[in-house]
Amino acid sequence: MAWSNILIAPTVAGDLSGVAASVATIRGLISVKWNALEDAVGKFLINVTVPHGTTGVIHLPILQEKNNNITANDVNVLEGGICFWKAKVGYISESVPGIDMAKSGSNLAGKFIEVIIQSGTYEFDLTVVAKDYLKI
Repeated sequence: MAWSNILIAPTVAGDLSGVAASVATIRGLISVKWNALEDAVGKFLINVTVPHGTTGVIHLPILQEKNNNITANDVNVLEGGICFWKAKVGYISESVPGIDMAKSGSNLAGKFIEVIIQSGTYEFDLTVVAKDYLKI
């Protein structure tokens, strides 16, 4: 069925450090607001609303600075303040209601954590915790 699966894949590029957008669908409003925080190296925040009767796939970008090779093993990801992806551990299943799965991935735009969610509103906070990265 139309709009039953939604992919949200933000790309941080150039001077673009944030976006807010929404689209009305036959299932309801999809909204996204994200920011790559300039004053907090390696920090990405995103708020997502996925309407009832849909499944969302969110690609949370792993920010790279100064040619570092940051991977999913170097980040923590929280939803609503609860950690569901831990550096060096990975996905912590059943830690957050509505999150069905999380795994690492990559494409031409870069590395990301792929999160599969049920309908609802989510506040994701991805932070690089690799010690070498934080010494920049």
